[in-house]
Amino acid sequence: MEGRLIGVGVGPGDPELLTLAAVRAIRESDCILLPNEKKEECYAYKIVRQVVPEIEEKEICPMQFPMTKDADVLRAAQDRCFAEVQARMRQGKTLVFLTIGDPSVYSTYHYIHRRVLAAGMPASMISGVPSFCAVAARLGISLADQGEEIHIIPGSYAVEDTADVMLGFMKDKVEVGYYSAAVKIKSIMVSVVTSASTVLLPRASYYVDKGMMDEFSRILKKTMRFIFLVAIPFSIYFMIYAKEGIFFLSGKAYAGAIIPMQIIMPTLTLIGISNVTGIQMMVPLGREKQVLYSEIAGAIVDLVLNTIFIPIYGAAGAALGTLVAEAVVLGWQCVAIRDLKMGIFQKLPYGKILIAVGLGSAASFWVKLLGISVFPTLVISAVCFFGVYGIVMTVLKDSLVIELEKQLIRKIKKNDCV
Repeated sequence: MEGRLIGVGVGPGDPELLTLAAVRAIRESDCILLPNEKKEECYAYKIVRQVVPEIEEKEICPMQFPMTKDADVLRAAQDRCFAEVQARMRQGKTLVFLTIGDPSVYSTYHYIHRRVLAAGMPASMISGVPSFCAVAARLGISLADQGEEIHIIPGSYAVEDTADVMLGFMKDKVEVGYYSAAVKIKSIMVSVVTSASTVLLPRASYYVDKGMMDEFSRILKKTMRFIFLVAIPFSIYFMIYAKEGIFFLSGKAYAGAIIPMQIIMPTLTLIGISNVTGIQMMVPLGREKQVLYSEIAGAIVDLVLNTIFIPIYGAAGAALGTLVAEAVVLGWQCVAIRDLKMGIFQKLPYGKILIAVGLGSAASFWVKLLGISVFPTLVISAVCFFGVYGIVMTVLKDSLVIELEKQLIRKIKKNDCV
């Protein structure tokens, strides 16, 4: 006999808002699936336990969904969870997946729901009370009357998305266009800067699982060094050449995006660092909740600052709100990991990077004075800036730069031999 999967929404937190259908499904289930590694830390489990105490006697299957934006990491986690679900369903078990709020609203459950249905197996959902409806009820207000619209903006995933939506409401499409153009290059660079964290996440998790904390600390420090070596020069370069970058990608009509881009480029470094502290460090250590809290704090700050700055400064105001919000996310995470004392910010080549960036900027700035077209300016300036930056870091004998250069030389020699 084939089993079935039920996604159960447990509401916003008040046990009394748990539905009768949810209670019945939980009591009749064979196994409870939790979107958390430990049931003691799962908020949904704590809510249900107050109403259905016999849940403690059920088989519990914790499932890990990492707090990351990387599609490959998310897909790998979803594959593992689906394999566990599928194996239990083939045993004829009824599985209940607990989720905060409603399973149809920004829920982790739906990733598994779709996979189960695609495999030709039964899956269903039981609605829960969404938090925004619960808040409206508590305040005694209506969310919408007659022809009014309701818009739901996710506040815990990407602060620039919030800024984009608010610009559309508070200004016009022109300012939205400026902001979108400003974040385009930054988004491309973020994928480069955060690549090391994504690649090393499985290894970090392995070291933590095996208790190899010295190795865990070593790769954290190495990744942080890589982030500083790459993110800072990229940030500075595109602040200097924001005009040329905007004109090349979007055209001269988007000149209004130059200042927003210069304001937002430092977030490249902030996001790179928070990717290490949050994804590579806190997730393997089971502190995903703090990562979520940091994102929520950043979203709240972004919302408040956008409300203040967008009406006055438009796209530049949105960029400023995003910059401060990313700083808040990183600050929260740094406070959350202070007890670990791993020294990930110690012995970083701050002075070497500043010297190399300064000389690289000086070596490339003359290109602006040539008056040539945008593309040649970007090419020549990039060669001068990053060429001098690399040479200076080599002369100053930065250990990671020298290691990367040796790896590149070995790879070239190997290819020549082939």
